Amino acid sequence: MSEAEGKKLNEYVEKPEKARVELTVEALMSLSTHLSTALHHVANELKDVADEVRALRKTMSAMYDVVADLTTVMRDYVEAQRPKEPSYPESEFPKCLRAILDFREVEGGWEVWPREYLGDRFRDVVAIVRKLGGEYISKGRDSHFFIPKKPEGGGEKR
Repeated sequence: MSEAEGKKLNEYVEKPEKARVELTVEALMSLSTHLSTALHHVANELKDVADEVRALRKTMSAMYDVVADLTTVMRDYVEAQRPKEPSYPESEFPKCLRAILDFREVEGGWEVWPREYLGDRFRDVVAIVRKLGGEYISKGRDSHFFIPKKPEGGGEKR
């Protein structure tokens, strides 16, 4: 302990009320300095946190865009995989026959090509084709059915 500190300590012992006031002022000054330093550190930390939040917000925004794009792609994919309702003339055939026939739109109507040997199912296909105004076209390996387009205005089938 230095001589100056010793004198002060003796003074405080002799006059305790002075010690309380001086200690309080000194303590307040010291506390003020520590508090100021702590607040400065807190302010710097808050600035860093704010910068991180801004960066995170940009990243999250980009992620939301990616998720939105993926959602659109997945929705389109699922929609493409969903079985479509067959259109004319496919809709006129039962599902079991549609599964073994290819329908190709050509000028003036549709060609219906079997994917495999029809066997007894040939009669069923011919009956439906004729009901739709079509015919069987015998050309050996190129044999197929032809169904004309419906006449405009909903008139009789050809």
